Amino acid sequence: MRQVFLFLLCCWMSAMTFAQDPTQLAKSDSLYARGVELYQAGKYAEAVPLFTESFQIDKAEVDSTSNRLFYLSMWLSSCLYKLGYEEEAKKLSPNYYRSYPIDRRNAVEADRISQEGLKAIREGDYNKALELFQCSAEMAKEISGENHLWYGDLLNVIATIYESLGNYPEAIRYRTKSLPIFEQTHGKMSAEYAASLNYLALYYNSSGNYHEAIRIGTEVLQIREQVLGKSHPDYAVSLNNLAGYNYILGNYSEAIRLEAEALQIREQVLGKSHPDYALSLHSLALYNSSLGNYSEAIRLGTEALQIREQVLGKSHPGYALSLNNLANYNKFLGNYA
Repeated sequence: MRQVFLFLLCCWMSAMTFAQDPTQLAKSDSLYARGVELYQAGKYAEAVPLFTESFQIDKAEVDSTSNRLFYLSMWLSSCLYKLGYEEEAKKLSPNYYRSYPIDRRNAVEADRISQEGLKAIREGDYNKALELFQCSAEMAKEISGENHLWYGDLLNVIATIYESLGNYPEAIRYRTKSLPIFEQTHGKMSAEYAASLNYLALYYNSSGNYHEAIRIGTEVLQIREQVLGKSHPDYAVSLNNLAGYNYILGNYSEAIRLEAEALQIREQVLGKSHPDYALSLHSLALYNSSLGNYSEAIRLGTEALQIREQVLGKSHPGYALSLNNLANYNKFLGNYA
């Protein structure tokens, strides 16, 4: 049954090719509306070919700025998930396939306001963007409910804007408000929940609450170890972040231990010519210098400098930072010439 269903789905996906025709979007709207009706009646298998055809029409007719494909992916992936095809559903809409789909006809104004908010962000007008996204989020909550991922995503956008404005208490408040939504949608043992927690740790660090940053960052590390494994780049990022939090608190030995593990992972996974490997070298040099290990700091810092020169170039700020730190390490050793 699974193979037959996927074969039919592939036939629908591959057979639909359309020339530019203004009547096609009207046809797509009709297919979409009927698909929604069938979905709401629990007839997911019947809705799939309608959403698929609508998707292919829109793919041919609309440009990349349209959100029509986003909503169609949400409905189609939810159908597949309901029918037991989780992997296929996840490929279509990785974040939303388990959420109840949003009817785009109800979200027109909220989406319009969000687009204005994105434009304000591109223009650097964060206060205007904040006002717009707060309005959009309230509309999303009314449409989908306060536990829907759409609302949670908008809360996180607001948190990011507050971070850009340097208002970390509000960034923390909004990110914290979204966490239960991500927990409910993805579960605590998920990469998505860990990513949201990671931002929260960064906000606490920026606000000066380093102990809370370490507590949350440790939870992120534990989740990523179990979900992604120790060889995953995101696990190394968590190690790097925790090392930084500990360094600020003066826990230099712990910072070195964590960063050394991150360095080893990045060497194996990313290679020695990767900027993140150079970043770990740079951080290890700094932490060693804080313990008075200036010779080791110079060795590590020199390697970081060489990689950054090759990968980033001499005009990159990272290269200049490595030069500055190496100058300081040599000064501490009395190497003034």
